[in-house]
Amino acid sequence: MSDQQVVEKPKKTNVWPIIIIVAIVLVFVLLFGFITIQPIGAIPDGVTLLVFRAGTQMKFFDSPDAMCLRTMDGVSLLCRMSAMAAVAENSNIILRLPYIEAFYLASTNGSTFDR
Repeated sequence: MSDQQVVEKPKKTNVWPIIIIVAIVLVFVLLFGFITIQPIGAIPDGVTLLVFRAGTQMKFFDSPDAMCLRTMDGVSLLCRMSAMAAVAENSNIILRLPYIEAFYLASTNGSTFDR
């Protein structure tokens, strides 16, 4: 009797699903973004918008307050209103979601501002 050793072939890992998922996530992050408007007088419950942002200066997580911080080094009611008007005019809104505080905080680096 001879001892026969069974040699198993290593299993091949199919990397295509991983590549496709990474490509989809990358395209989503580059082309789309979330704009979060905290609860204020005009919008008492707040809102989060999924927008098409290609070709704009918007960040992936953005808000009128964050836009004011970048342009004016502070947040004021007038700046907030003009930022919201710019968002409404220049963004292709895809989906309206309830207010998501984590997205708002991501846009302002953890800072909050009074209504």
